[in-house]
Amino acid sequence: MSLSERAILTMLNISQWTARKLDKSETLAVNRKHGLYIEAARVNKNLLPAGNELAGLQQVTGMIRKDFDKHTLPWGIDGMRILKSDAYMPFAQEVNGWRDTWENARDAFLSAYPYLKQAASQSLGTMYNEDDYPTEHEVARRFSFDVRFMPIADARDWRIDVGDEVRRKLEADITARLVEVERTAMAEAWARVHDVVEKTVERLSTPDAIFRDSLVDNAVDLCRLLPTLNIANDPAMEGVRTTIERTLAKFSGNVDALRHDPIERTQAADKLAEVMRKMAGYVSPKAA
Repeated sequence: MSLSERAILTMLNISQWTARKLDKSETLAVNRKHGLYIEAARVNKNLLPAGNELAGLQQVTGMIRKDFDKHTLPWGIDGMRILKSDAYMPFAQEVNGWRDTWENARDAFLSAYPYLKQAASQSLGTMYNEDDYPTEHEVARRFSFDVRFMPIADARDWRIDVGDEVRRKLEADITARLVEVERTAMAEAWARVHDVVEKTVERLSTPDAIFRDSLVDNAVDLCRLLPTLNIANDPAMEGVRTTIERTLAKFSGNVDALRHDPIERTQAADKLAEVMRKMAGYVSPKAA
């Protein structure tokens, strides 16, 4: 199967009002005070210094962006990411959950906006400027959440009327591009595995090293996600995934067994060290 049959493109677009604005008069005053004739200093106002509703929304946005990247691989163009086709349904469910969480946080902010604006008129003093604030309707329009899905074109999709030689060149170019995209995406998937295993081996190989439950939980979570990141259906990656899962899954929720049983800890470290050696040919020299 070609990459266009195994994967799709997806893009996350979240826009929101920052509630920050350059205060030109204060910027000019500060620069003049210090004898500066260029804009060396800039005074940016936090238009809503009271309340935490906007900060909460921004935190939700950051978490969604992080999760979106975790579930996808790089495409390299205009913020697009690549997603394995058979992961679409569970991923779409994740997206719906993200959207609900984001919209709830957005609505909480919009409900609080009139009160936050009123509080700003008092806390900002002479720096308060009514013109800095959009109306409730206008501010609502500055927030949007959208996840798009698109097919991946391949060499067979060219429908333009050109000569055979030009067509062959175009087909060769797009085929080469898809090969490079798949290589880059799989390199990131391997790098994620390498990073998690390397950290785990490092901690488990040191008898007195202290580690959190997340050391194991993160590795097990990656094993669950990895089949959807393996867009090349690489059996080597599946083999590595299976070994990691068999080694660590039994300790998820029971990490104390690794902390206090030196035999279990040494055995797990040795098995994962062997995984590291197997991955040497799949990761960049820098990562390895």
